[in-house]
Amino acid sequence: MKSSTRTVCKLLSLLLHYPDRELWERLPELQEVVARMAGGPEKAALEAVLAAMRHCELTALQQTYTTAFDLNPGATLNMTHHLYGDSSKRNVALVRLRQTYDRAGYDCTSPELPDYLPLMLEFLSECRDEDAMTTVWENMGDMKSLSARLQADAPMYAALLEAVGEAMDGMRLEEIVR
Repeated sequence: MKSSTRTVCKLLSLLLHYPDRELWERLPELQEVVARMAGGPEKAALEAVLAAMRHCELTALQQTYTTAFDLNPGATLNMTHHLYGDSSKRNVALVRLRQTYDRAGYDCTSPELPDYLPLMLEFLSECRDEDAMTTVWENMGDMKSLSARLQADAPMYAALLEAVGEAMDGMRLEEIVR
């Protein structure tokens, strides 16, 4: 995976976490990182979202996030839920993801389930194991559908999910070209 793709995954991971004061204070720094990136659909989305976030009060950002993801089961960031619901297949996928992280040497100390999208993106930003990356991609689901569910109430998060989809498409294209 190209370093620019890794940077995009890391940025998306940060921005899709619950917005705390630390993230809010880092927004100018993240804008500088994005400004130095090469052009592309992810860059445009990141620039727009970062600008929107900087013009929001932290509490408004937190409320938007909570409404979008925590109070909306159809837009949960636990990605295997979208693929398998609450079935035994989801349990198998969660175990497989955790094993993938362990085999790749990823130090996963997060209290979140292994299918939490920001965690998956952080893993992809650091992972060098192609098989492990494929396992994670397979469990990420359809970002366009998830983005569409958020478009009306949380357009900035919808744009981030579209950027995740673009990044995933780019990663898959990199694999095909190899």
